[in-house]
Amino acid sequence: MSTLALVLALGLACLLALIKVVSYPAKPKIPSGLRSLLGPKGYPILGSVTDIPERNIHLRFYEWAQQYGPIYQVNLAGTNHVWISKESIAHDLLTKRSAIYSDRPHLPALLHDNPAWMRQRKIGTHMLRQSKLSAYHHYPELESIRLLKELLADPTQYADALESFNARVTARLAWGRSEASGELKQRARELLICISPTGHIANKLPFLMSLPDWLSPPKAWERKRQRTESRWFAHMQDEVRADISSGQPPSNPCWTQYLFGTSPTGGKRELSSELEGAYVVGMHSIAGALLAAAVVQSFCLAMCHYPQYLPLLHEELDRVCGERLPRTEDRPDLPVLRAFVREVVRWRPPVPTGIPHLLRQDDEYDGYHIPAGSVMHPLEWGIARDLDIYPDPEAFNPLRWLEPEYPTYREPLSVYPNLTNISQFGFGPRVCTGRELAEEAMLTGIAALAWLFDIKKTANEEMNEGETDEEVPKGQSTATHGEAVGKNSAIEENWRTDPTHNYSSLMIARPLPFEFDLTVRVGKDSRAALVQQLFTQRESEGQFPPDKSYWTGEQGEYGWVKV
Repeated sequence: MSTLALVLALGLACLLALIKVVSYPAKPKIPSGLRSLLGPKGYPILGSVTDIPERNIHLRFYEWAQQYGPIYQVNLAGTNHVWISKESIAHDLLTKRSAIYSDRPHLPALLHDNPAWMRQRKIGTHMLRQSKLSAYHHYPELESIRLLKELLADPTQYADALESFNARVTARLAWGRSEASGELKQRARELLICISPTGHIANKLPFLMSLPDWLSPPKAWERKRQRTESRWFAHMQDEVRADISSGQPPSNPCWTQYLFGTSPTGGKRELSSELEGAYVVGMHSIAGALLAAAVVQSFCLAMCHYPQYLPLLHEELDRVCGERLPRTEDRPDLPVLRAFVREVVRWRPPVPTGIPHLLRQDDEYDGYHIPAGSVMHPLEWGIARDLDIYPDPEAFNPLRWLEPEYPTYREPLSVYPNLTNISQFGFGPRVCTGRELAEEAMLTGIAALAWLFDIKKTANEEMNEGETDEEVPKGQSTATHGEAVGKNSAIEENWRTDPTHNYSSLMIARPLPFEFDLTVRVGKDSRAALVQQLFTQRESEGQFPPDKSYWTGEQGEYGWVKV
């Protein structure tokens, strides 16, 4: 962002905040006997906005947690934000008091909220349960063949291959069609921008969404995105309906069949419209398209910086799976694999700031007053660094889940560790309905990679240890201004020099592109040959069609928007 644009943006933010202060000057008094939560004081009107870096904002909130405690508040341009960095406190509030904590804060970049989320969540839960009972129709195992084939062909395209793997699995589950994966990835990218505080500019300057479309390009961008999303979801539903009407239901079972009441389990679902059903399927597919890929990319990053653990995973996969690809039914015999997945999610949470909740009415906790309208953040980065639970929390260490001397160890190892009930998937009625599918995709992806490949730093990466792949954005100062953080923030300096903190800035954080060696393991050339053979066989059966384009000839009314 240029200096002039930054000045203008801050000027507009100040003006809007001033109008808010003038229009609503009175603040609710703190009830007698209660205290206000601690937190940085910030500046008049703007609060602590200027103390938030453009990247790795979770590290700033974690730094404040270390100073102000496991629950504290921050004023950001007139809105009270409460940050929680201890899981027990998050459960006390967001789970046990979910009746007043289950709302979501309004996102200015989205033109419409979703008041029917409870009904849609219930339907989605049933939908996902049916596919789980069928082992997700073994779609993750099928697509792991194509994933390995693409990585063998061009390992430098690992990020796209991993994202495509997850998108193809969810596209098959949603509509029985893997060729929809390219469009699904784009739908997910565009929505991710809208729901990320650091993404869509309207989340920083909400007034832009009050202007006419012709005067507000960000609003026109969002209107086209929603228009395209709605049409595509309806189109995909119509394709499945056409198959059913022809008397030839899709050969690949899918969620849309379940909604139509034509799945083997049968039963129609109560929906306000067919479009609502299309959205239930579509939004659940979007939710699964990016998160698992971010975790697998973080696994690759961890193996570059903690290579001592990879032989443990290699040994287990060789012993259990031998010369065949890993399968879903292997899970009870793969505790090391499950420990790797659990530790990656802890070490680099894919949603480090957590998913926010909105407090509906005044509340109190441990003698502190929490005012109505506060945005509540379960800070996953901080929760995953609780020293009472995770000794040496900054280190990647899967053994913390496998050896009895660690607080996180649980038996039996045929079941634990796993991702069941972990905080990263949310709290209370808002917990992620697709958490088991996400775990399956993570396990399958990481197992396939480790079964075939060795993962190491490149020689260039070794030489440039300590450098990041992305420059500090122009106009961004390394100094901070709030009372809570000094001018030379130790945490901020750390993420600028530590390549394992070089992550994207959207709500689902993934490692920025980095170089590493992804090579077939020594003595495992026969496995590479098996992958080639399986791919050729499945491709000849029509299982691996190319991605499909949906917007040819639409002349701009529908289609992809720039991300």
